[in-house]
Amino acid sequence: QHTERLLFLSVEKPSNFTFEPGQFVRLGVNGSPGEEHLMRPYSIASAPCENQLDFYIAIVAEGELSKQFLDKKVGDTLYLDSQTYGLMDPQRLLPGKELLCIGTGTGVSAFLSIVKSNPWTRFENITVIHCCRHSQDLSVTEKFLQASQAIGKQEQFRFISDVTQPRQEDKMV
Repeated sequence: QHTERLLFLSVEKPSNFTFEPGQFVRLGVNGSPGEEHLMRPYSIASAPCENQLDFYIAIVAEGELSKQFLDKKVGDTLYLDSQTYGLMDPQRLLPGKELLCIGTGTGVSAFLSIVKSNPWTRFENITVIHCCRHSQDLSVTEKFLQASQAIGKQEQFRFISDVTQPRQEDKMV
């Protein structure tokens, strides 16, 4: 658990699991005996070449699945759907000078997968804009910067962030 509202979750990627940067998959837990799996769609924040699948998850205070994710320990089993979804794949776009990615809250995680997968082969410059409610929710900034540095493209990468709910001390009286 990263903050009271955010969870970073990593799971071992099954050997036959494939996806494209920008896609999402249903992740969940076993339901009660006789029930189906309890699952929700989550964007994958990993690159396809990585051995784990990373997820950036908003914790829903009264959410049944959030509670169960928080109770999981290293080595516990989760349900991972074998089918991926989504068409937010930079390969579908014509190559160009700029790729602009705009995301709110945990929705920005799909763009982390894209940045980790070197979109500079098709675009000269990449800009990611991330907006969320509170400054502590801007917790993936460093992950984006590290990804661009790992590829050697930090000069062609821009990360812009903002919040919609300023801290109490920042509010005007």
